[in-house]
Amino acid sequence: MWLETNTDSDTRNNVACLLFTENPASTVICTDVAVNSFSITSPSSDLVYTIGTSTDVTIDIDLDSVNGGAEVSGVKAFFANDDTSSQSSVVDATGTSTAAANAASITDAVLSLTLDAEQCTVYTRLCIELQVTDTDSDTRNNVACLLFTENPASTVICTDVAVNSFSITSPSSDLVYTIGTSTDVTIDIDLDSVNGGAEVSGVKAFFANDDTSSQSSVVDATGTSTAAANAASITDAVLSLTLDAEQCTVYTRLCIELQVTDTDSDTRNNVACLLFTENPASTVICTDVAVNSFSITSPSSDLVYTIGTSTDVTIDIDLDSVNGGAEVSGVKAFFANDDTSSQSSVVDATGTSTAAASAASITDAIMY
Repeated sequence: MWLETNTDSDTRNNVACLLFTENPASTVICTDVAVNSFSITSPSSDLVYTIGTSTDVTIDIDLDSVNGGAEVSGVKAFFANDDTSSQSSVVDATGTSTAAANAASITDAVLSLTLDAEQCTVYTRLCIELQVTDTDSDTRNNVACLLFTENPASTVICTDVAVNSFSITSPSSDLVYTIGTSTDVTIDIDLDSVNGGAEVSGVKAFFANDDTSSQSSVVDATGTSTAAANAASITDAVLSLTLDAEQCTVYTRLCIELQVTDTDSDTRNNVACLLFTENPASTVICTDVAVNSFSITSPSSDLVYTIGTSTDVTIDIDLDSVNGGAEVSGVKAFFANDDTSSQSSVVDATGTSTAAASAASITDAIMY
C-alpha cells in the first residue's frame, strides 16, 4: 500500500508491504495450461514438406493444467530451426483447435503447412503454440516442437537452382569494353538443379571488382534468358553492356545473376563471374583526362586577392589524356587550405574553358 498526499516532503516512506505469509496467510492461485507434447496422427507415414505446396497434418496435443488451467482459444504452428530463432510464417490450426480450462488434450487439430524457400534449408522441426486467455499465468510453456526425424519421420524437399558457370560464345575473340559504348555479348549458362530445381525468370549482368563490392549498373539479358525448373542450361542469352567511367579502373570481371521464382531455397549460388583475363580475354578501355598543371598568365605580377573584391585571373591548363581522353565541359575554381579540406565558394571559368577529347591544353580560361 502507499499514501497519497500533496504536502508530504518525503514520499519514499509512504509505502509499506505485507508478505503473503504474514497473518492472515494468503493463498495465491496461479492458473496455467501447458503443452506436454504433441503427435502427428495423419499422415502416419511418408510425410513430405515441399516448397510452395500445402501439406495437411493432423495432430493430437497433450495438455497439462495447474489450478484448473486456462482456456485454449486456438493453436498456431510454424517451422523452425534448432533454437527457433528462424521461423516460418505462422498458420492457424483448423478442425478441433480449442479446449476448455482443465482439458487434458486437443485431438484432431489440422495444420495446413507450406514450406517457404527462404529458410527451407535451416528448418529442423515443426512447432505449435497454444493461444490462451488472460488467465494463463505462464505462456513460456505453451510451445512444443517435433523434430523432422521423429515419428512419423518427415522429408523436407528444398528445391534449388544454381549457376555452375557461364561462357561467352560471341564474340569469340577481340572483346572490347569501352566507356559509354554498348557492347553485345552472347553467353551460355550451365545450371545445376536440386530436387527439381526452380524456374529461372531472367538473367541480370554487371561488371564488378575482385570481391564484387563495386558493381556497375545492372542490365537485363535478352534473347534466351529464362529456363524451366530442372533445366540444365540457358543458351544464347544476350547482354548489352556499357562500361561506366566512375569505376572503370576497378572492374576485373563480368558477373551474372539468375532471377528466380520463390521456390529457390538458396539464392547465394545464383551469381557467377568471369574474369576479364578468361577466354575470350577482354580489353577494358578506360578513357581519362587529367590536369598536369596550370599557370597564371594574367596578371603576370602584382596579383592581389582582397576580401569582397573580384579579381580577374587568366590561366593556361596543361592536360594529359589516356585512351583518347574525355571531353572537358568546363572548369571551376576555388581557394583552399593545404589539404583542400577547407574550400571557398566555387566559380565557373569563362573565356576558353572547354576542350575536346584528347586535347593537350586549355588556354585563356578566365576566373572571376
